[in-house]
Amino acid sequence: MPHSPTLVDHPPIPPPLIRANSGVSLYQACLNLMDRLSGVPDFEQYLDPELLQSVQAGSSSTMSVNDPVSQLWVLFRLGTPLACIFNGLRPTKPLEVNNTNLTLSNINTCKASVFRFLVGCRQELQFKDEDLFTISELYQDDTNGFVKVIRTVGMVLDRMEAKGLLRAKRSKRNSDPARPTDKRAKVVNELLETERSYVQDLENLQAYMRALQADGAVVSPEMIHLIFGNINALVDFQRRFLIAVETNAALPPQEQNFGHVFLQHEEAFAVYEPFCANVKAASALVVQEYEKLQKMNHILDAQHGINSNLIKPVQRICKYPLLMHELIKLTDSEHPHYRGLLEGEACIKRVAEKVNETNRRQENQEIAMALQHQVAWKDGELVSDFGALLLHDTLLSPRGTPDKALEMYLFEKILVCCQKINRKKPTKSLTRSSKSKATLHLNGRIYISNIKSIHPVSAAGSHVLHVVWNVAAEEFELRCRTEDQLKKWYAILEKLVAEAKAERSDVMTMNNFMEASNSSRENPSSFFRDDDDYLDDDLEGDEEDAYDEVRSLRNHSLPSSQSSTHGARPYPRSSSSTGAWQRRSGGDGYSPMNDMSKHMGDDHIPGQPLVRGSSAGYSYNATPPATPPVPPIPGQLRVRAQSSPNIHAAAAGPSWSTAPEATAHHRKPPTTSGPNSPTTPYPANAYSSVPLKVKVNFQEDSYLIVVPIQIGYNELIERVEKKIRLCGSRRTDGQPLRLRYKDEDNDFIIMKDDDDISLAFESCYAGGVMNLHVS
Repeated sequence: MPHSPTLVDHPPIPPPLIRANSGVSLYQACLNLMDRLSGVPDFEQYLDPELLQSVQAGSSSTMSVNDPVSQLWVLFRLGTPLACIFNGLRPTKPLEVNNTNLTLSNINTCKASVFRFLVGCRQELQFKDEDLFTISELYQDDTNGFVKVIRTVGMVLDRMEAKGLLRAKRSKRNSDPARPTDKRAKVVNELLETERSYVQDLENLQAYMRALQADGAVVSPEMIHLIFGNINALVDFQRRFLIAVETNAALPPQEQNFGHVFLQHEEAFAVYEPFCANVKAASALVVQEYEKLQKMNHILDAQHGINSNLIKPVQRICKYPLLMHELIKLTDSEHPHYRGLLEGEACIKRVAEKVNETNRRQENQEIAMALQHQVAWKDGELVSDFGALLLHDTLLSPRGTPDKALEMYLFEKILVCCQKINRKKPTKSLTRSSKSKATLHLNGRIYISNIKSIHPVSAAGSHVLHVVWNVAAEEFELRCRTEDQLKKWYAILEKLVAEAKAERSDVMTMNNFMEASNSSRENPSSFFRDDDDYLDDDLEGDEEDAYDEVRSLRNHSLPSSQSSTHGARPYPRSSSSTGAWQRRSGGDGYSPMNDMSKHMGDDHIPGQPLVRGSSAGYSYNATPPATPPVPPIPGQLRVRAQSSPNIHAAAAGPSWSTAPEATAHHRKPPTTSGPNSPTTPYPANAYSSVPLKVKVNFQEDSYLIVVPIQIGYNELIERVEKKIRLCGSRRTDGQPLRLRYKDEDNDFIIMKDDDDISLAFESCYAGGVMNLHVS
């Protein structure tokens, strides 16, 4: 018993080069098919315009009711017209034809008629599986399936014509307008013909992909997907767009509205975005798999044919605005649809810009991935944590030397400045294998949240973007090559800075007045920066020094000698450094990136804020501000547990010579005690408002917060969490923070309540700064 088709949606892989008719579009094929169907006995009743309109009104088709494609599509879904076509062959077992209810209200009855048609084609006409369509291909909203429906019906009519049972003759009718008589008609004809040729090229590419899928041994299915992407969706959309163009071209010139065609398909043009973004990678894969793909050269040449067709969607999306612009120029402004043409041109320009933006994002992702391996980052530091890469350009060095161009990377959270490493002299053996792979020197980076303002200046052939960096109140320059490049950088940076300011403003309004005032005490110009922003561009040393320097610059931790005595942070540059970031004053005064000893006298006090000078860039204030003494903290000193041996006894721990002197009143007052309670060693207002600097060490970053000395555990957690969130460090949402500190024996102690906070301040308070470790 011969096998019969079923209702299950498992279509076989179609053979290569399946099209409705070779050399004609789907619109033209349906026009010709309707002419042939008019010669099928008893079929003319189904071509009645009123019947077609009523049936289409009850369908969910998104296509025009006037084009032959949608008319035949809905007609064949009824099922009964297919049975009428089959009976025209005068089979031994005619199919049942029921014309009492020609609607799609009872879809199962319609599908049953389609099923009987497919069974008859297999049994009576001996059609093969690849010659038949599936029921789902007829009822789904995809032209890729309907092409097969047209092909199957055409084969039935061929059999009928061979038997002399088809009364009508083949018609050459198509949607071509009359022969062009003016320039506007020529542009319309160019749009029409180039669109047909373009769709045919896409169908050839799709047929090649299907041939690879049917073979199964040339390349893997994963490779096929990586090369051809969403080609099926693109071909389906482009057929629909061509149908709309052909429908308009068939109308008289005064009724043509091509602008509406573009507006109607604006959202659907999004199918171009992933395909065009994948073209570069797909072309590289074709070259990589060239030897394997040669086996299919009888369908499409692997060396030139595949890549030349892959690039055509990119070329076509750029051609549409030019065609629309030309059509507008040749259309009278009094044309009834002239305004529609203008709107259509604006529409396709938006589409092209979206496609270009998707391509830029894809390229930026590849650049960001490459940057991860081009720079000797700190261990565990990921470029992906900087946010999306928005802009990458090669800018001029601030010194104006063309041989030292800067590679600037603008991410959502950070601005990174790099410079290519000069490999003129051989490198020494390096201990870290990752260093030898680095090709870029990290000159500096600045968090967007720390940029205070930006000012573009373009004059006398110079295009400079002045960026004021509020960590140390410093300014540096981005020297662009052209004015357009300056405008592009300014527009994106201005938007990012405005968004960062708005976010900070929103956060501030959510906090109470006390927290806001405490936050305002943080001095971004102080010796202790609240992040790891820095900038330098000295590449005078050898490559080994440059590699080591990258890591030493980014080290947030303080040496024990410094952290215990002054709390001063080591500065990033050696004495050979020269500050290249120009300031508006035009001087070569002090920069925090230069050597401390080179620009300061012996009377300098660490931690002194920077003050701007009139002639030089920046200098240190000679007179330190009066700092209120920190009173002793009440509470009992922590006694080391006997079960925890002092394994660090021999190590040189932090010196307590500079710590505040403890008193005999080290008892925590009861919570019910008032300001004048005899058990309170100091009045509450004597120390509750004294600010305490806390260095927050989280993952690879360090931040500074200023808190009142009597801050509670919950409030401290909130302050730390807020600081980490604002400064952009990566953190898994939903995971509670854990606070730890190192005691006098260098053991990590976990903080869980207010008592632990008091002990922590008592144990770690040195030089005005407390070290807090967060995980």
